[in-house]
Amino acid sequence: MKLKVECEECGKDAEFIDLVDGASILGIHPETLRRLYRYGNIDALKIERGLYFKRDSLNSYLETTTHGGE
Repeated sequence: MKLKVECEECGKDAEFIDLVDGASILGIHPETLRRLYRYGNIDALKIERGLYFKRDSLNSYLETTTHGGE
């Protein structure tokens, strides 16, 4: 599920991806992604009980874990 949010200050739209879709993009279990957020390894927007991730954050995390050892 995707969520579009408009910034009140700059007026730009940001697209957020829910926990299950974000985990699918990273190829990990949703609970693993939840732990990464809880330990501060990835940023997310928390709305009530749901977590939403920017695609840029997911891609950045994926790149650092994929190429971090080089």
